Amino acid sequence: MQTKLLASPSSPRRPGSFPHIGQPNLRRRANGISPLVAAIALTISALGCDEDSTRPVFQDVGYIAGQVIWDDEDPPPTVVIERRGEFSYRMEIDLDENGRFSTPLSDGTYFVGLSPVGGSSVEGWLTRDGFTSRYDSVPSRIPVIRGTTTDVTGTLGRLSLDIDTQIDVDGTWRLDVDPLVTQFGLGSRFIRMPTDRGMLTLDVLRLALGPYRVSVRTPFDEGFELEPIRNGETGTVQAELHPTDPYTIVLPTPTLVSIRTSEIVGAPLSAFSSLLVAADPLLGDDATTTLAIDDDRSFAWGQIYLYNRVPFRIRYYYSYTYDAWVGSLDEAGATLFEANPGGEVEATIEVGLVRLDFLGVGGSRHLRESED
Repeated sequence: MQTKLLASPSSPRRPGSFPHIGQPNLRRRANGISPLVAAIALTISALGCDEDSTRPVFQDVGYIAGQVIWDDEDPPPTVVIERRGEFSYRMEIDLDENGRFSTPLSDGTYFVGLSPVGGSSVEGWLTRDGFTSRYDSVPSRIPVIRGTTTDVTGTLGRLSLDIDTQIDVDGTWRLDVDPLVTQFGLGSRFIRMPTDRGMLTLDVLRLALGPYRVSVRTPFDEGFELEPIRNGETGTVQAELHPTDPYTIVLPTPTLVSIRTSEIVGAPLSAFSSLLVAADPLLGDDATTTLAIDDDRSFAWGQIYLYNRVPFRIRYYYSYTYDAWVGSLDEAGATLFEANPGGEVEATIEVGLVRLDFLGVGGSRHLRESED
């Protein structure tokens, strides 16, 4: 495996030069040169020639030039240049075999991004400091001034992860990768991933070189930081130019929380479509789900996998305007459940104590609390 080793980008050729027009031609005017030829020569000289130059140059544009280093196993990215504002536009430029690029541009401020082959999204913005930035930060704004060249560089590393979720649920997980060093405007990257038999596999994520913190948010909206392992050691992940084995991460064993209502009669199929149920830990994020009506329409049920190993309560609410807890209508009297990693907790919402009436009002459904 070879890494593309690049030298500093050379200054681009300046367009508009005229190699055979110079001062000697102008001096011939007194010796009978035609007035038309003399006028043309003077006009060309005024358009871009300084006092010491013998080759006048048009300098109505500036340049952005740069280079990108990436792993040979990856396809080359495409350079995306954007200008935003009243005269916004977007253009794409291919890198040469050495990872270099150069393009003339009018005066203004630009963003120079990297996009995967065949993709439309930008993986990161290049800066003059040699780092990629995910978001619109100050270092990502590249000024272009006529007659000058602005150099930008970037190195894309590779990051691979294998995450054992300990469960196989039909849902989408959110993986967040946040740099530990943020002085160059580096932003977090998040990826939505489905599970495959309880495994989340991130084959390759291309990032600027450096250490990153990894966190996950489960399909039940519970989030926490991960502890990656490589070669038997726990630590932060590193984006590397030539990564070896993927980082492996094993999530803690969760508690299965099964929730159902007591018997309900004649509930419409949409009765619980907006009723959220949350395992509300004393510490950490709530894990939530939506109850579903059973096939015989006699009760509603749902399940939550809770990773936080702390005592929790079970709360249910409608559009954030109605709250109640299993065991009580107020928080103070709510039943406190103990998490049992690898075990199951069962809870029942007694709708016989609080009848849930869904009334169609103005095209929407509202939850009304009333006693039997």
